[in-house]
Amino acid sequence: KYLNELQGKEEAIEKEIKKTYQNNCFVKIDNNNANVVCIADKHDGTLANNIMRLVQGEFDKKMYISVEFQA
Repeated sequence: KYLNELQGKEEAIEKEIKKTYQNNCFVKIDNNNANVVCIADKHDGTLANNIMRLVQGEFDKKMYISVEFQA
């Protein structure tokens, strides 16, 4: 049940990022770590910060979020 919840949360965050920032991303959540890999040509600090805020907004507890850009 926990794994299904986690997978649903990952997919929901991916959809929200795509809808909000028109950016394809992959989200992996492990305990209190969230890793986001975005498909983008350039590294954008502002976008990364906005994505971190969006991801943290989905959780009640403090998450350690990393955002990575790959071409």
